Amino acid sequence: LTGIRLDQGEWESYCQIIDQNINKYQSILTEKFKGFRDDKGDPINLNSTQQLQKALAKIGIKVNSTSKDTLEPLSDNPVVADLLAYKKWQSQKSKYAEKISQAVNLATRRIHADYHQLGADTGRLSCSNPPLQQIPRSVEVRQCFIPEPNCKFVIADYSQIELRVAARISGDERMIQAYREGKDLHKLTASLMTETPLEEVTDEDRQRAKAINFGLLFAMGAKGLQDYAKNAYGVNMSSEEASEFKEKFFQSYPGFAKWFQGNKNNKTRELRTLSGRRRLCNGRQAASLPQALNAPIQGSAADTAKTAFGRLPNALQGTQAKVVGFIHDEFIVETPEENAEAVLSIVVKTMEEAGQRYLKDVPVVVEAVIADSWAGK
Repeated sequence: LTGIRLDQGEWESYCQIIDQNINKYQSILTEKFKGFRDDKGDPINLNSTQQLQKALAKIGIKVNSTSKDTLEPLSDNPVVADLLAYKKWQSQKSKYAEKISQAVNLATRRIHADYHQLGADTGRLSCSNPPLQQIPRSVEVRQCFIPEPNCKFVIADYSQIELRVAARISGDERMIQAYREGKDLHKLTASLMTETPLEEVTDEDRQRAKAINFGLLFAMGAKGLQDYAKNAYGVNMSSEEASEFKEKFFQSYPGFAKWFQGNKNNKTRELRTLSGRRRLCNGRQAASLPQALNAPIQGSAADTAKTAFGRLPNALQGTQAKVVGFIHDEFIVETPEENAEAVLSIVVKTMEEAGQRYLKDVPVVVEAVIADSWAGK
C-alpha cells in the first residue's frame, strides 16, 4: 500500500539508453550475419531462435538453444558476446521499460507492486506487477527509485546471511569461529584456497572465493562452478582449478562437508528451516541434493528476513518511517530526513534481533546506509 516513488524523468532517460543499446547491437549483429538470409531471402531476425541457430552454425557455433545459459559459456567469441548484450537490453526493454512507467499510480505517483508471501518454493517472498526484485543492480537503474522530498532512504541488508545459516545448520566450527571473530568468510575461503595469509588476499582472490562459497553451498559440480564463477562474478577458472577448489573447500570446512555428505545420502521427502517451517517434496521421490541444501539454507534466510519484516512496523512507530521495498534480504525504508539516523539504528537492531532468533550461536550482521536513491548502497 505504501509503494515506492519513481523519478520518471530519470527513468525515461534510462529507457532511451536501452533503445540506443538495442539499436547499437542490432547494427553490429546484422553486419556480422550479413551473409545469412532466411527462407524468403530477408536479413536475419535477431528475435528468431531458429534463424539465430542457423546463422551461428554458419560461423561454426552449433548450439541447440540460444538461451542465456547456453550462450554464456561461449561468450569468449565476440559474436556471442554481442548477441548476449543485445539479448540483455531486449530483455530489459520487455521486462521493465514500459512496465515500470505504466506501474506508477497517477494518484500517489508511486509503484505499488504485488508481494507474495511464499513466492518461491523455499519460502522467499517474491514480487510482481512489476517485478521489483529483479530490477538490475546498476546505478543508472536504481537511482530512478527515490524518496519523497525532504526524505531519505535507509537501505539495509543482511551480510552473508545464507553462509551464516549454513554455518549454523552444519555446525562447522571454522565457519562459526570466523563469524564470531568478525572475519569475512569470503576472504577466509580465499586464504584457505590459495594458502595465502588473510591480509594478503587480493580482491580477485576474494571474488573467486565468493563464487566458490555460494556455488558449493548449493551443490554445484566442478563444471557448474566454473560456469557460475565466470557468469556471476566474472572470474575465470579452469575445470581442473574448479575441481581442486571444490576438494579444498570440503577439506577446509569439515563440518559443512559432513552435513553436505549426509544430505547427499538422505532419502527424506520432508525438509525444515531453522524456524521449523516444513517443505514437502513433490511426488514420491526424495529431495534432490540441491533441494536438500537450498530449502533449509535459503528458507531460513527467508524466515529471518520475514521475521524482521513483521517486526519493523511496530519498531518504527513514531518515526514516520515506512518500509517501501523488500528485496530478498534487503529493506528499503523511507524516512523524514531528520529521523534518518534514528531510523537506521532501529532497522539494524530489529533485523539483527530477528536473525539471532534462529542463528543463536552465529552473529548476525546488518549493513545499512542513508541514501538519496536506491542506488545509494
